[in-house]
Amino acid sequence: MTAVLVLLGVTTSLSSAASWNDDGWGRLAMQSYKSSDRCQNISGVQKKVPAGHDRDGSGNCYPTSTTTTTPTTSTSTAVPAPQAGFTRVLADEFNGTSVDTAKWSPYSGKLSSSDGCNEPDNLQVAGGVLTQLFAYQSSGVCGAGWYHGSMMVNQAYAGNNQSVTVRFRVRNSDSSTQAHRIIPMRWPDDSDWFNGESDYCEGSDLTGCSTFLHYKDSSSQVQQSHNFDMTQWHTLRATQKAGNDVQIFIDDMAVPRWSYDGSTTTVPDVLKRTVLQQECESSCPSGTSGWERIEVDFVTIDNQS
Repeated sequence: MTAVLVLLGVTTSLSSAASWNDDGWGRLAMQSYKSSDRCQNISGVQKKVPAGHDRDGSGNCYPTSTTTTTPTTSTSTAVPAPQAGFTRVLADEFNGTSVDTAKWSPYSGKLSSSDGCNEPDNLQVAGGVLTQLFAYQSSGVCGAGWYHGSMMVNQAYAGNNQSVTVRFRVRNSDSSTQAHRIIPMRWPDDSDWFNGESDYCEGSDLTGCSTFLHYKDSSSQVQQSHNFDMTQWHTLRATQKAGNDVQIFIDDMAVPRWSYDGSTTTVPDVLKRTVLQQECESSCPSGTSGWERIEVDFVTIDNQS
């Protein structure tokens, strides 16, 4: 039995700390450009990677897709290989009959960000799928109320520059029963969410989610929205790379959906642990019927070599 009470603060307010200029990369306007941002294979004076391009590990730039087409579903069920320069340290395809506590610590009890209650029994493994169940219970560790399932990877798998890949979908009994989800999160190992909590796919809607990169204080964060049908299977990869850069891939593991050129302020160099979090959004549903299930096919964690 694993019982872990973790108080995770979550906010979705926009940053008021600095003016913001996305410029195709989500770059903070106040950040000075780094010489390492330049494209080695493009001549001329540059201050940044040109719009519509991304930069590989050798410093060369290549055009990225500018399409805004929303993917309908992930066509591949295969676990993707690590990105170049990364080494796999964890792969869980949930082939057992319960959560592998050698890898994960289920939450038990309330979160500071939710009126609901974490119940380890709401993490169910069967048929190669982890299900995080959100439903009303007449009894449990918090008494009668709404319960959900969340878990954090064990400390042995904490890392700084890491890539986390999750294949998942969301199912609901009805449109009025929706949990708040962060799939995945990377939580600072010192439990200070101002020190770099990274919420890579957060929200309650079924039409997409948002990335929130928290730093410094409650009003400082970087945000980017991603539109896709969350009721269908999708593979999402979130990568933090050396140089404090973040990339989000959805289904296409070759071309990032979003790239952010961060700094040690906005993407601190700290150890973080992967979290799959489910909770009530501010307040729980007023009724006692209905359910939501987050179904997870696999999770991988890769460290930058």
